[in-house]
Amino acid sequence: MIARLGFYYQVKESAKIDEEAALRKKAKAAEVVDKSNNPQDVSKIIDDQLSAARKLAASEARAEGAARDRQQPRRMPEIRRRR
Repeated sequence: MIARLGFYYQVKESAKIDEEAALRKKAKAAEVVDKSNNPQDVSKIIDDQLSAARKLAASEARAEGAARDRQQPRRMPEIRRRR
């Protein structure tokens, strides 16, 4: 009988410890989520994306300009003959 009571309380304590660990894990996960919603971080991400987009647009414009220059044949100066 005493062994059964000891086992019962041991299982009960073990379940309580597991439950507390799960709650701590949830709380820690919630803190991680809260930190990621920092407005400064979001602003930095947006600024980084805008900067990358501007660089890409400038690079594409340079490449397009270079391709356009290569496509236009250069005219040779006319040679006039003396009569």
